[in-house]
Amino acid sequence: MANAVTSLDGDLAVLEVGTSGIEVTLNSDREYTVAHDGVNASEAATAEAVFIGHDDAPTADHTSEDDHANLIAGRKLVVGPGQAKMYLITATATVIVTVAPGPKLRGAY
Repeated sequence: MANAVTSLDGDLAVLEVGTSGIEVTLNSDREYTVAHDGVNASEAATAEAVFIGHDDAPTADHTSEDDHANLIAGRKLVVGPGQAKMYLITATATVIVTVAPGPKLRGAY
C-alpha cells in the first residue's frame, strides 16, 4: 500500500510511518499537505499520532518542541514552502500518511 520514497516533488505519496521514523526530502519551492489517513498498513483503524519535524527528527510524544507538530487521525497539516526536509515518526504503531504536493511557487515564497 505505501510508497517507499525518500524524496517528494510533484507526485502524491502514501507513506508508512513507524516507530523508527522516516526522513523525506522536499522541494522547498512547494507546499505540501500531509494527511493522517487514520489507518495502519493493514488498513485497520488507528488513532496513533504522527509526530512531524522540519529541522530535525521529533520526539515521539506530545512534548512541545520548536518546529515540530503532532498530527492526529483524520487531520491534515500544511507544510509551507521553504522546508527542505520532513521527519515523521510514531510512538507505538505504524500509520499510513498521504502527502500531496502543491504547485511550484517559482521562488515566490
